[in-house]
Amino acid sequence: MTERCLSAAAGIGVDDLRRLCILRMSFVKGWGSDHPILSIEETPCWIETHLHRALQHLDEILQAMPALRLECLH
Repeated sequence: MTERCLSAAAGIGVDDLRRLCILRMSFVKGWGSDHPILSIEETPCWIETHLHRALQHLDEILQAMPALRLECLH
């Protein structure tokens, strides 16, 4: 079942995984639902790092996976 579920992920495009390869870090005390600042974009100083090689590696893995012919069972 695990192999079939992994194969189902082959239909996921690299653009769907792009957000998983971006790191955002702020230089303030905190942000989020437990803080007055809700979004990192509202902080006075933050950086964003794009992990291009990680995204490329994910794309290569997804391209190498065979297409799923049977529906993944949950």
